[in-house]
Amino acid sequence: MADDLRLVRQQLTLADGDAFPAGSERWREALCAAAAELNRQDWTVRMPVTDDFVVYAVDLELVDLDRNLAACVPAQRLALLRDRGLVR
Repeated sequence: MADDLRLVRQQLTLADGDAFPAGSERWREALCAAAAELNRQDWTVRMPVTDDFVVYAVDLELVDLDRNLAACVPAQRLALLRDRGLVR
């Protein structure tokens, strides 16, 4: 868990600089990369989770939700979410 938090803090720190202006495509890609890395972790060793537990990047307006889900969530897990009607 400490490594996961370090990764998120690192991404947020990068966002404070000009390299990743908030709302930019580079910012979205950085958040998706962090979420994708978190999805590669075995969360069951840290806390109880369901088989449809995922981490994904989202903005308040959900503008890039479909694109972010595809970038953050492994294809097999995304198919599971779609089969269950949890996402489009």
